[in-house]
Amino acid sequence: MLIVSAALFVMVKDIWWGPAIRVATDEIATMRPLSWSSGSGRLDVRGGSGAVVRDGGP
Repeated sequence: MLIVSAALFVMVKDIWWGPAIRVATDEIATMRPLSWSSGSGRLDVRGGSGAVVRDGGP
């Protein structure tokens, strides 16, 4: 059920993404495993800095 809610949240975030939603996305990206956020791609780009650093870092 949590995964479904997260998927719905990602779709809603796509439609209207604001500062508050961006902060919530950062929380989700930090909470979920990197492999899960990696599968979405959007969370990697707009997620927390940790996800971006792990993706493009050495």
